[in-house]
Amino acid sequence: MTRLLLSLLFLLALLASPLNARHLLKLRSPNILARASESFEPVILPCDDVQVVDKTTLNFDFPNTTAPWNLPSAQAYRSERFSEIFFNNILLGHVPGLESEMTFQFVFHAFQTDGCMLYPHGGSVRDILLGLHPVDIDVEYSCTAKQLKESCIRNFGASLCHVTKSYFYIGPRAGEEGLPDDNEFEQLEGVNWQDSLYAPKFAKEYTANTLSYDVNGNGVIIDVTGTGVLDTCNRHIRIPTSDWAAWRNDSYLKKNNGLQKIPRYWKLRAPRKNFSPLDDATQQFIVNSTRDLWDATPPMRNIFASFFCKAAGGTYQNQNATCLFSCPIDPELQATVDRIALVLAQDIGQDWFDAHIASKGMNQLCGSLKPDVLSAASSLQPHLPSFLPALLAHVM
Repeated sequence: MTRLLLSLLFLLALLASPLNARHLLKLRSPNILARASESFEPVILPCDDVQVVDKTTLNFDFPNTTAPWNLPSAQAYRSERFSEIFFNNILLGHVPGLESEMTFQFVFHAFQTDGCMLYPHGGSVRDILLGLHPVDIDVEYSCTAKQLKESCIRNFGASLCHVTKSYFYIGPRAGEEGLPDDNEFEQLEGVNWQDSLYAPKFAKEYTANTLSYDVNGNGVIIDVTGTGVLDTCNRHIRIPTSDWAAWRNDSYLKKNNGLQKIPRYWKLRAPRKNFSPLDDATQQFIVNSTRDLWDATPPMRNIFASFFCKAAGGTYQNQNATCLFSCPIDPELQATVDRIALVLAQDIGQDWFDAHIASKGMNQLCGSLKPDVLSAASSLQPHLPSFLPALLAHVM
């Protein structure tokens, strides 16, 4: 009964906005989220009706904090189509790892009731703008990590609430007990908004990945860099600061965070997202950073090994530069890896790609295993170290 009441209160809060009242006439039944390879196929893309908002009309209930849309160069936008899709396909969807009646709408309102606002952030906002299904929902939260954890435990139980410094997630991770194997989302996760929304520009990723959504009443897309919406709708990859060296060397939130931005360039470039660099200088900087730092300290090769490992569903161990994974790789995950590898080879050069990535098996973790060894090896243990495929192939 309490959960039903909370959901009704949150719905009333949404309807208090004239924008959301208009959407009431358009609401469909909640859609089951499709696989990441699919799109919403809307008649009107959110990018087609996005409009700049008068910032003076927006509410912000944090008197000691600058409203994010009032930061230098920041903008706020509305798209009726975006809000409709977000309501139907995200807010009404089930949060992985929680009880079936716990929707994103319920979770957001539970935290909001305890004084902690959650803003969806990053890839989910970008993908919805483009009419694509987001793979996961990352958020920024307004309260302290201590307040967030206390609210989470009170609403969902200690076993499902995990907070490490600024980072948190709710529920088990994908593949753990309690989360269906066919779930399209990973767990709900995020960081404090001081480490994301309010972080300096050199600490942010590409502009298309810096967008946030104020779902708590204003219903606006927050473009803190000022070009994120434009770059997303034009599918352009832009570095958000003019100091590219500082951006690449960034360790603001975690060590070597800047280096980890480099391979994500090709995640945007790959088919499905199909982004292009803003200019030739952007691509040349990314390519040169990859080549020049490949054997540096720390080596870029480990950054790429970790990137491909995680893209294939594996777990990367930094201490011994080892990827733990299961064979065979899920076909959809391998298809994602293949798409990234394709554009990476095109941009950086096929010969260099073959010598430094393909020859190490980074993009084909199980590729050197023969079919009969593949099934046998995968049944021996749930995770295989990265050196095992090559070793098994050598002894056969």
